[in-house]
Amino acid sequence: MLVLVGLSAGTLSGATLATFTSSRSNLNNSFAAASSFGIEFVKHIGAAACGGASTAITVPAGGVAAGNTLLLRVSIHNVSTGTISATDSRSNTYTLDADGVFPTKGRMAIVSANVGTALQSGDTITVTHPDSKSEAVVIDEFSGIASSGRVDATGTGGDKSTTPSATATTTTANTLLLGGVWHRNNPAFTQATGWSDLTFQGTDPGCEMSRNRGGYRIVSSTGTYSYNPTIGGAEEWAAAVVAYKAA
Repeated sequence: MLVLVGLSAGTLSGATLATFTSSRSNLNNSFAAASSFGIEFVKHIGAAACGGASTAITVPAGGVAAGNTLLLRVSIHNVSTGTISATDSRSNTYTLDADGVFPTKGRMAIVSANVGTALQSGDTITVTHPDSKSEAVVIDEFSGIASSGRVDATGTGGDKSTTPSATATTTTANTLLLGGVWHRNNPAFTQATGWSDLTFQGTDPGCEMSRNRGGYRIVSSTGTYSYNPTIGGAEEWAAAVVAYKAA
């Protein structure tokens, strides 16, 4: 029989962190649970770059569970118009939720899909976008997001500076904020305060150098939130942020 004799709790990135001590084994077993309202980062699905007008990413081991949400960051260099869309092997529906541009220079779009039909390992997710010198796609999986009407607020921006930023004002408590930035070249990057890193994808050496950066934040109250990392030199950038409602 396992007897729990010690318990301490704190918070970490919107999740509750609990540490249990077993009197039998005298070992600590720590775990981070989902946010109190259920939103949780599940895993990174994949990333790819320099695919021309179409980028395909293969679903890894474990697949994607029905009911979870896929969030895609799509960056394109030297193109600020044209259609961005996505499909997968199981015919789930994808929507373009935000599209930040710096005219003629670059673009950062955020696309999402509630997975009604589970994806299996080896299935593919294909993003179609305007052909360009430099494009990149990053896909992550989250649980606990509303299956429909999931977008609460969005924001976009574009400029040339060291301070990319996109701001959204939420109207619903308990949301996941997903932020993305496309920028030229490869300056030093500092994640926005209070945001957790997501996988980045560069485009060199396959095509002209740029970066697809991102982060997420889970919040329990309404407010105005900015995704505002910093880069170590004045570069052209495009940014987007989307607030997703909890299920």
